Amino acid sequence: MTDLSGQTLGKYQLLDRLGRGGMADVYKSYQPSLDRYVAVKVLHPHLSEDPDFITRFRREAKRVADLHQQNIVQVFDFDTQDDNYYMVMEYIEGGQSLKQLLLGLAQRNERLPIEQTLDIVIKLADTLAYAHSLGMIHRDIKPANILMPGLDRLVLGDFGIARLIGETSLTGSGAMVDTPAYMSPNRAAANTVMCAVTSTLWASCCMRCSPANRPTTPIRPMPSSSSTSTIH
Repeated sequence: MTDLSGQTLGKYQLLDRLGRGGMADVYKSYQPSLDRYVAVKVLHPHLSEDPDFITRFRREAKRVADLHQQNIVQVFDFDTQDDNYYMVMEYIEGGQSLKQLLLGLAQRNERLPIEQTLDIVIKLADTLAYAHSLGMIHRDIKPANILMPGLDRLVLGDFGIARLIGETSLTGSGAMVDTPAYMSPNRAAANTVMCAVTSTLWASCCMRCSPANRPTTPIRPMPSSSSTSTIH
């Protein structure tokens, strides 16, 4: 996907590309009308190939924007321009992802204190319980999607993205929405009855555990040479 830095989408000026993922690129952006920085996530162009995508896109946008909880990245807007589908979220200043935090600790041969580990798990559980009470399932819980702007705060991102893509015909053709290392057996087997119930619990447990029973290190829970072997 072309780097859109320096361009404008709607009322948002895209400043710097912060990251790239399998589903979207994220840009630090500026909204002049409210004099604030925001994060704009631009979905990859191939996602617009589904003729019904725009309908689901707008429907899901409203649901995600209705989530108001201190540990969930606030979504401000969803829109499209020139076949670029994007959503606008609060910009989390500073900090790092839980994945980056754990990797940094591992490089220093350190581990996250058990007290902080429990605090993260409890806050994450409360956050997911809130979302589930409104019928929202994240579908891609992993350390990279948990932002840590401070040691006493976590923010869960990427709500809505996996769900939107999961409803497109693209997933039926083999595109994988979830992250294999954190995907539940029910989800991997396409058991739609059970996967919504168990996937989030499974992913949360995978983040805490490893083959060496070291819950505060970034070791992948099921290391393997490929996504296929991880699932099977």
